[in-house]
Amino acid sequence: MRSEFCMRSSELRRLVFTLYLPCLWLFAGCANKPVVHGAGFSAMAVQTQIAKLADIPDTSEYLATLKSRRSASINPQVEGWVTKILVRSGEHVSQGASLMEIDPRVQEATVDSQIAARNAQAANLANAEAQYQRGLKLYQAGIISKQDFDTYETTYQSALAQTKSLDAQVIQQRATLHYYTVSAPTDGIVGDIPVHVGDRVTNTTLLTTVDQPGSLEAYLYIPTEHSSDLRLGEPVELLDDSGNIIARTSVFFISPEVDSGTQTVLAKAIVANAHGEFRTDEFVNTRIT
Repeated sequence: MRSEFCMRSSELRRLVFTLYLPCLWLFAGCANKPVVHGAGFSAMAVQTQIAKLADIPDTSEYLATLKSRRSASINPQVEGWVTKILVRSGEHVSQGASLMEIDPRVQEATVDSQIAARNAQAANLANAEAQYQRGLKLYQAGIISKQDFDTYETTYQSALAQTKSLDAQVIQQRATLHYYTVSAPTDGIVGDIPVHVGDRVTNTTLLTTVDQPGSLEAYLYIPTEHSSDLRLGEPVELLDDSGNIIARTSVFFISPEVDSGTQTVLAKAIVANAHGEFRTDEFVNTRIT
């Protein structure tokens, strides 16, 4: 059995040698054979270039609101019903021009009442003054005592003070009467008029705005997670609906406070508007780099 195993091992070595030798010859032949490129292949030229450092812009887009840099919000100084609207939205007005009127009849009645009270008091003052002058002469002649004279003088001084008080009230009520005619505080363009004839208005009612033409401010509300990256002077681009740049500016103001309701930080950028292509309260797409 041992001799049989030895015979099989010898045959196995002979078989391996028989298969290995042709493979060795084939490998040697391939190693010495020159490489011939096919007709359809050609060497490609390779170019090299040194890598350089370059800034990669980090941009974010936000929806901004355009605000007039010189806009006056018109609120009434008094309460009442609107009786006249004398201007139209978009109309150019001069400083002091009448914009609308609020029913003044109640105030006119108050002024008339104050004037009547003042006139009545003027009669009392005249009488008190005459009594005072008469008492002065009697006192100087020694006919009445100093105490009696002091009574005349006190009555006169009291009537005089009351008359001056009524005079001041008449002036105040007349001044208030002027507030029933709403006037433009400056030259400008009348904005939207949200009220109508017959509406009752109070001191908090917005009647309209008067905007002076010129540059605007873009109000950008930046989320707090991006506000730490915001810097003064960073470029701001205004975009149209197709993403094309229509104006360029930069950040000039960053609010130090966070809006608790929206968790945003207000940033502002000046937008030139020499040709009136933008409007107050218009929404525009912006891109900050």
